[in-house]
Amino acid sequence: MGQIFNEKIVVFFSIKKCRSIMNYDKHSGRRRFLGLSAAGVGSVFLGAEGKYCTNSQRKNNREVFDCHLHCPSSQGEKWQWYKVTHTFDDFARYLEKAGVHKGIINCQRSYNALPEEFIAGNREVADFMNRNKGKFLGACVVNPLFLEEALRELEYCQKELGFVWVGELCNYMIPFDYKAKEFEEMMNHVTKLKMIIALHTEGEEMDFISLKFPEATIVFAHFGDDHEYQDIFRRIQIVASNPNFYLDT
Repeated sequence: MGQIFNEKIVVFFSIKKCRSIMNYDKHSGRRRFLGLSAAGVGSVFLGAEGKYCTNSQRKNNREVFDCHLHCPSSQGEKWQWYKVTHTFDDFARYLEKAGVHKGIINCQRSYNALPEEFIAGNREVADFMNRNKGKFLGACVVNPLFLEEALRELEYCQKELGFVWVGELCNYMIPFDYKAKEFEEMMNHVTKLKMIIALHTEGEEMDFISLKFPEATIVFAHFGDDHEYQDIFRRIQIVASNPNFYLDT
């Protein structure tokens, strides 16, 4: 673990922005990580073996793949500090211009609390995937408080739409508690389906989830925000302790 932890620290200090991509076989549960720099500086991956590719290696044989993309909805929802992309087509063109070749997308419409909205958003993702074959993978977003609908939607997205990714789930938006029984049941179902789940967590939430769901494959979103800088190395340490856990930033 010491080697992994130390190398993760090196990567943290050597880049300003990075994304990690998981090439995942949902049948075997095996996964391979590639590091991809969104800022074009330094090396970019930290994985369970503590290995990463250099910037020169990325230029030679890597494409930039962003695993954390919130795309605009046809209904008008869009999360951007500066509203530069108002439609999905704008969004795709912007990514191309920024040098992001492929990625995992979820739809901002799915973050509305009601089942009909998160289901509709997931269908938009499937449509965007079909319109851009080979460019995007889909992520399913659900509200665990509507447990029956959420579990059914996870099954449908995986088996019928080919999604292997869930989230990013943001509990503060609905809101719901990660200690809720419904969330626990949803996490158990995600694990059973061998899907990957991305979660937005604060420090204590990450501690709880890492202990509660050690068998789940979890991507913890972000090193930390502006009031969690002191927790960055704690977050890296949690991820280093379990080969099923990863960070994106």
